[in-house]
Amino acid sequence: MKPIAIALDILQVEQSMYLGVQLPTLEVVLRSLDRISNSESSLKRVAKALRERVEVWFAKEMRSERHVMAAVLHPQFKVSWLNKRHQVELYARRRLAQIIDEEKAVVTASPSALPSPTPAADPHEDEMSAFFDIFGEDRMDDSGNTESFVTKYLAKPAGSSWKGEVLKPLFMKRLFIKYNTPLPSSAAVEPLFSAGNDILRPKRSRLGDTKFDKIMFLRANLNVKSLT
Repeated sequence: MKPIAIALDILQVEQSMYLGVQLPTLEVVLRSLDRISNSESSLKRVAKALRERVEVWFAKEMRSERHVMAAVLHPQFKVSWLNKRHQVELYARRRLAQIIDEEKAVVTASPSALPSPTPAADPHEDEMSAFFDIFGEDRMDDSGNTESFVTKYLAKPAGSSWKGEVLKPLFMKRLFIKYNTPLPSSAAVEPLFSAGNDILRPKRSRLGDTKFDKIMFLRANLNVKSLT
């Protein structure tokens, strides 16, 4: 059951975590459970039951256009994780071309460049890369019209070598942020609730909302050197 343990660790990290990671992670888990359930392992019944429950628990996410497009827009995955689901892949290709055209129009009408964030060091990156090596490796290329761009973007195999070259065209960067900003788990915000409990103690029960918000903001940003 090592893939399940790794998947839980991946989905709970606070850095390098995007909505587009969720469905590929589930796909790796399902493939691993399939291998166990089709083997002579003593855990094959457990693996089969777990697979059925995973499909029930995440049925809504697996059918969600938002989740599918978030993974397709993530250069580490693209459509490699779809596992020969041709109808879904064909839809994803058409939909990707549509949203690129829509975002190109927005960028052309209001060409305000977004800052290029520097990827932070992630201690889990090596383990995550090894976990997703099943999907291959990638280098991004951007040229030509929308159809040729989508073809070239999806034709190159996905993989773990996407940092530092992530989505150089402005419209792709905007789409990546738009679809991948939501987090697939609450792990990143749970420390805030703990901090809130430390602030709002019985002896400070008359603390007003405004002051509580200010203290929470300062507590959550203690490690930030500059807020400007």
